[in-house]
Amino acid sequence: MIFFRAQDIAQTPPRLKRRASLLTPAFMALGLMAFGVSGCSTTGQTSQTKSTTPDLSSTKQVAEQNTNQGAGQAPDQSAGQNSSQNSGGPIYSPLPDAGPQKSTSSDGVKTDGPSSSAPIDNIDIYERLSAFQSLQAWELHDPRPALASFKQSCALWAKRDPQQAVSKGHPEYGRYQDWAAPCFSADYVPHQGDNGAYNTRLFFETYFQPVSLSTQQSEQGLLTGYYVPEIEARRRPDDVYYEPILRVPQEGAARSIERKNVKAAPSQIIAYGKPVDVFFMQVQGSGRLIFDDGARFLAAFAAHNGQPYSSIGKELVDRGQMTLEQASKQSIEAWMARHSQNEVRALMNVNARYVYFQEEEIIAGRGPNGAMGVPLEAMGSLAIDSRYHPYGALIWLETTLPQKGSDYKGEAASLLVSAQDTGGAIKGALRGDLFFGTGAQAGDLAGVMKHDAGWTLFLPTSLANQYLTHLARLDRDNLKAP
Repeated sequence: MIFFRAQDIAQTPPRLKRRASLLTPAFMALGLMAFGVSGCSTTGQTSQTKSTTPDLSSTKQVAEQNTNQGAGQAPDQSAGQNSSQNSGGPIYSPLPDAGPQKSTSSDGVKTDGPSSSAPIDNIDIYERLSAFQSLQAWELHDPRPALASFKQSCALWAKRDPQQAVSKGHPEYGRYQDWAAPCFSADYVPHQGDNGAYNTRLFFETYFQPVSLSTQQSEQGLLTGYYVPEIEARRRPDDVYYEPILRVPQEGAARSIERKNVKAAPSQIIAYGKPVDVFFMQVQGSGRLIFDDGARFLAAFAAHNGQPYSSIGKELVDRGQMTLEQASKQSIEAWMARHSQNEVRALMNVNARYVYFQEEEIIAGRGPNGAMGVPLEAMGSLAIDSRYHPYGALIWLETTLPQKGSDYKGEAASLLVSAQDTGGAIKGALRGDLFFGTGAQAGDLAGVMKHDAGWTLFLPTSLANQYLTHLARLDRDNLKAP
């Protein structure tokens, strides 16, 4: 199938002007008419949709009253339930958490914002129709990782009632049926070969409308990174590998014990690793265990003890052991290497939260499952605060990315991702944690990732126009009210 570009829709108001790409007539018939999508033609022409959206920002009140789910806990699963769908688990940054919004300081650290249990009905998120031409370096971006992660979301959504809301607290995401046409067509994008990236960009241009986000406090948020570590493990403890990697305790009361009081029952022990490796595997939420006999398997997230998460990076900064600028996974590991076992243990015990694992087979080319219940895609999946965005949301990030492990400064970059995970340290409307993949190289990059990021949603085009027009009407009605 061949993509070809249509002319811009000249009748659209300049601020809302978007580039419309068309598919072949046969493709349009399959991808659109099969789902009864109106406003589209199979003759290679794009119908014109009148928009009444004004040249003003629209606001929405985030009305979801539920509290934050536990990390790795899918929203439709009961607390404490073990499921392989939750194996992506929690993402707890060992760095001082930068909080939910952009800070005015150079390090981006801010501690205010909604707590994990606070309702967020008074938080304003400002949404404005944007355009692909306005996205930083969109024409150079390769969105194929985002396409792969989007298809994983679609596979899960296909099992849901089409009339069901994607998120009860976020009407801008519509119903599952509103995503049916792009989900269907995603399977037919010719994404391989030299033109694969170009074709994938045209797919997103065809079906989606960019909607930029900001909050009362800032135009940008904070983006960090996480990964799946590969650690050496042993089946029996020795002088080096003596930290147990534990399954979930059978007794419910034992599951809530804070880290310093956790005692390993023999039946709980999966394997043994170095204390620092096991701790950071808990921070990341999962890891691959490599044994001296060549065996490998995934230690996937199973549950945590429900205790509050505390950043050991922030603890070292508060002690004066390092500065905010120096704080990173690498610098924390270096500190641990210079200190005694007792000092390292005391530092780790600052974080009362403890993570339990379950064994899973490693499937080549597949990442661990995130909180959404689908495999994570390297540089295509994002952990978010699920109080503000539903799993499966497509988000364009304009940020800075490290080019190597020691690159704290990084280079300007933009990328499209799917929200498919969550974590204990991810709090706020514009707070994200980017999945870098598996192994040491991914870990080196994730360990120094801590930069501001601009957020833009990709919503199905008709859905975005309808929702923002509705908000504009509400705004006008409010202005007329006495």
